[in-house]
Amino acid sequence: VYLAKRSQAYVTVSALLCAMVVSVVMVSWVVTRSVRRLHTLLSASEKISQGDLDHPVYDVHDDEIGRLSRTFEHMREAVQQRDSELRQLNSTLQKQVNDRTVDLQEAKEAAEMASRDATRLLAETRQRNAELEIITHVGKALAEHLDLHKMINLVGDTLFEAMRPHIVYIALLDELKNEIP
Repeated sequence: VYLAKRSQAYVTVSALLCAMVVSVVMVSWVVTRSVRRLHTLLSASEKISQGDLDHPVYDVHDDEIGRLSRTFEHMREAVQQRDSELRQLNSTLQKQVNDRTVDLQEAKEAAEMASRDATRLLAETRQRNAELEIITHVGKALAEHLDLHKMINLVGDTLFEAMRPHIVYIALLDELKNEIP
């Protein structure tokens, strides 16, 4: 009886030890597998946080880690889509800014040219006004003085004062003879 009990105790202890070894191996395998999947998920999340959106997050299991991985993948795809849309929008805005800058530059150049033209026309108008004043002054003087010699001297003096030439020479043309006397 004692040997039977002892033999049974060995069998029980051996079975228990085998069950423990199998349990440890299985738990170790499950933990290692889960840790490996979590490490893969952690690595993918670090890449996403650094802006690397080109690496998909795959996990086909239907447990918590698998669902979390699929959620990360949906998030990665959404962020990648938004990033692409933002880049497109930024490119469009940059093109619009460049177009508007060119338009403004062309408008500025046109305004500067118009300003230069207006300044030139104003100067020409002032010159014409000065010339008209001379003609008006000469006309008034002519109307006041009917003495031909005095009129010629007055016209010469007025032209000399207005234009400051070295010399003023006024000649009268005899139209009948077609000569200057």
